[in-house]
Amino acid sequence: MKRPPRPAKPARNASPTPAAPLSGKPARKPELEPLQAPLALHARVPGSDPLTLTATEWVLTNSLGGFAMGTAGGIPTRRYHALLASDTPESSRRRVMLSALVERLVIRTVGGEDEIHDLSTFRFAGDNGAGVVHPAGHTRLVRFEKDVCARWIFRAGPVEVVKEALIPRRTRSVLVRYTVRTLRGAVAEARLELRPLVAMRDYHSLLRASGNEARFAVQADEKNTTSKVRVAADGVTLSLSTDKGEFRPSAEWWNNFFYAVERDRGQDCVEDLFVPGVFSVDLAVRKAPLSIVFHATADPREGAGSFSQELEHKQTDAQELAAAVVARATAASDAEREQLAALAVASDDFVVRTHKPVTVAGETGGEGESRVPDKASSIIAGYPWFTDWGRDTMISLPGLLLETGRYAEALSALRRFAGARRNGIIPNRFTDVGAEHEGHAGATGMGEPEYNTIDASLWFIIAACRYLEASRDSGGFQQHLLPACLDVVDHYRRGTDFGIGMDPTDFLIAGGSPTTQLTWMDARRDGICFTPRHGKPVEISALWHTGLRLLAGTLSTTDQLRAADLRSLADAVASSFRTSFYNSELGCCFDVISRDDNGRWRGVPEIRPNQLFAVSLPHSPLLPIQQAAVVRTVREKLLTPVGVRTLSPDSPGYRPYFQGSLLELDAAYHNGTVWPWLLGSYAEAVARTGNFTTEAITEAKGALLPIIRKLDAECVGQIAEVFDAEPRHDQPQHSGGCPAQAWSVAETLRVYAMLLRPL
Repeated sequence: MKRPPRPAKPARNASPTPAAPLSGKPARKPELEPLQAPLALHARVPGSDPLTLTATEWVLTNSLGGFAMGTAGGIPTRRYHALLASDTPESSRRRVMLSALVERLVIRTVGGEDEIHDLSTFRFAGDNGAGVVHPAGHTRLVRFEKDVCARWIFRAGPVEVVKEALIPRRTRSVLVRYTVRTLRGAVAEARLELRPLVAMRDYHSLLRASGNEARFAVQADEKNTTSKVRVAADGVTLSLSTDKGEFRPSAEWWNNFFYAVERDRGQDCVEDLFVPGVFSVDLAVRKAPLSIVFHATADPREGAGSFSQELEHKQTDAQELAAAVVARATAASDAEREQLAALAVASDDFVVRTHKPVTVAGETGGEGESRVPDKASSIIAGYPWFTDWGRDTMISLPGLLLETGRYAEALSALRRFAGARRNGIIPNRFTDVGAEHEGHAGATGMGEPEYNTIDASLWFIIAACRYLEASRDSGGFQQHLLPACLDVVDHYRRGTDFGIGMDPTDFLIAGGSPTTQLTWMDARRDGICFTPRHGKPVEISALWHTGLRLLAGTLSTTDQLRAADLRSLADAVASSFRTSFYNSELGCCFDVISRDDNGRWRGVPEIRPNQLFAVSLPHSPLLPIQQAAVVRTVREKLLTPVGVRTLSPDSPGYRPYFQGSLLELDAAYHNGTVWPWLLGSYAEAVARTGNFTTEAITEAKGALLPIIRKLDAECVGQIAEVFDAEPRHDQPQHSGGCPAQAWSVAETLRVYAMLLRPL
C-alpha cells in the first residue's frame, strides 16, 4: 500500500498575518522539500503463538475526538477497543458505537463442499481466569500492518482476504474494506458474512444483556439498493451498510466478552454485545481481487464515500504534514528524517476540532463576553480516555502545531483556553457531560470548565510566546493572546483562586492546600493525595520566571515601562529561586517548598524531575554551575531509556512498577513511574548546559532515540503515557496508562526537531 511520495505543499495553516519575529530578523518561510522516505509502515507477523499479537495495539482517529482502536491480533482487551468510538450529533459524549465485526468466509469448493473459515477472534469469560479464545480467526492471520489504516491479511484455504479499517477525517464513520482473491486451486463460489457487534454505550462503561433486552430498535432499509440497517438506542442512531450483498435481520446477544487489560486493572471486564443481524455477500472469487466495503456511522447523514479516495486523502495529508517538519531539519540524516516524519504523522492524531461555540470572558480581560469560534481547535491529551486538558494542550501545542506549521489551529486552541480563563486561570480541562473514568472526562468536552490548576496558565504564556516566535503573527498575538497573558500575570501577582499567588516576600508562586492537587503530579483517589505538592513547587516558579522574561521581550518596543517592570520582577524571582530552591548538598533543587508545623518555609529534599524545567526553559533562574548539577543529578538518579522517573529510587515512597488496581496505579503514577514527555525537557537541558556543542547535541539526541523507537512497539505509530520505572524480569520497561499520549509525542517531536536544525 505504500505510494511514492508527492511533492509537499506549504503548511496547511500558515499564519495570515506575518510580522517580525522576536529576534527582529525578517520573517522567512521555509521552502518545503519533497519527503525523501515513504511513510512508516508498522508490520507484525504471528510467531509460533498468534495470540502474542494481542500485546500490540493500534489506534486510528477522526480529528473530532473519535477513534477506532484494537489489537494487532484482533482480540479486544480493553473496554475502549472498538471499530467506532465517537460522539454523535445529539451529544458530545463519546460512545463505543460498534465494538467489532464477526467475520466468516464460507467457501464452496468445486466438489460441492462448504469450508467455513472464521476470520475474527475474541476471548470469552471462562472458569480458568484467562478466558476462552473463540472463534479461531487468529490461526488464519498471516500479517498485520498499520500506516494510515489498520490492515490484516488472512489465508483461508485457497483464498486470501485483506481487511483494512480506515477512519475518514472529520467524520463519525469507519470504513472496512475486504479484498478477496484466490491464491491457488479452484473455488466455485464463496460468501462473506459480517455480524456487527453493537454496543452504543458510554465508552467508559460496559454493556450487559440483562435489563437491556428491549434497548435496541433495528430498522432495515428495504428501499436502498445496498444493504443497510439502522440501530437506535437511547436517542442515538448507528447506521450500518455494505456496498454489496444483503442484510438479514436476526437480532441476538453474544455474551461474556472478556477484556484482559480491564481485569488486570481491577475493573469490570465482561461485556455482552448486541447483534442486529448479518450482512451476507456472495462472491465470485477469482485471482483478480474483489472488494466489499462495510460502512458504520454515528451520524446517519454521512454517506460511505469511496474507500480508495479516503485512503489517498489520508496518505496525502500524512505526507504533507511529515514534509512540513522534515523540510526544516537540514542537519538530519536520512534515518533522522524518517524518525521526524513518523513523529509528525503521530502528532496529527491528537489535533481535534470541537463542535460548539463557547461563550466566555472577553479577551481583553474585562467584563465583556466573546465567542470562541465554532469548530475551535484543541488537543486530546491521550487515547483512549482523556479529553482536552489545559496543561496538556499548552505543553503539547509547540510540538504538535508549531513544529508542523499549523499556526491557525495553534491560535484557535490558544484562544479557546484563553477565552475560558477565570480570575487569571486557564481551565484545567473541559469536562464531558456526565462521563467519568479514573477521574478523567471524555470527548472534546463542552461541559463546564474546571480550574484546579496552578501551572496551565503559566504554560499558556510560554505557548503563546512560542506561537509568536514561530508564526511571526504579531497581530494575532497582540489582539487575542497578549491581553490574556498579562491578565494571568496580574492575577498571579495579587493572588487568585486555590490560594495561588505570588509571595510578596520572595516573589515566588505558592498555591494549594493539603487537599488539592494543582500541579501535573495530580493523582488523587478516595480522598488521598498521593503526591502532595502544595506550597511552592519548583517548576511553577521556573515557569513564572521564564514567562515574565518572554513577555518582557514581546513588550520591549510597544510598552517599555511594562517590559521594564516584568524584567525587574523576573530578576527578583531568579534571585529568590537560587536562594530558596537550590540544595547544594544534593546538587539539585528542592521539589517543593512547604510550610512546616511552625509556619516556616522549608524545602522538601525529594529528587524529582520537576527541577528540569529550571534548566530546559529558555530563561533559567539558576547559575550555569547549578544547571549542570541539576542535569547530572537527573541523569544519575532519574533517567531511563524510555523516560524520566518521577521519584528517585532512594526515596521511601518509590514504586518501581506501574501495575495493580486503580488505587495502586494512582499511588505509583508520580512516585517512580517513568514519563516519556519529560525526556524532551531532559534532552533540551543537556543541549543548553552543553552550549549546543556537537557533543551536547549528540548526547541529547541519544536520550530521545529509545523512545522514538517505541513508535514501532506497544501501540504502533504512537508513544505511551507512562512506563515502569524498572525492567521486569530482564524484560524492557512495560508501558502503561494511555497507549497514545499527546505530550509524549509532542515533546519528543519538538526537541528532536530543534536538535536537527542548524544553529
